[in-house]
Amino acid sequence: MSIKLDFTPPFDPGIFDFLAARAVTGVEEADSLCYARTVLLDGGHGWLRVSWDGQALWLEQDLEDPADAAQLLGKVRHLFNLDHIPH
Repeated sequence: MSIKLDFTPPFDPGIFDFLAARAVTGVEEADSLCYARTVLLDGGHGWLRVSWDGQALWLEQDLEDPADAAQLLGKVRHLFNLDHIPH
């Protein structure tokens, strides 16, 4: 499943380079346009991939328990600071 992540601009895609430089082998992969990792949530394991197409952020996910989707979305929004209110 792939969903567009809403946010209030501006968005700095430099976060992908930051995450890539700190990626844990076997758990995370990242480059200048995407970040992917395995996750363990309340209902089990899964993976996520967040990508930047130059205008929008996209989240792809695959979860053992689909009920974990809201929990995963909250963690992704926090990691990428998507709920900030720019001044």
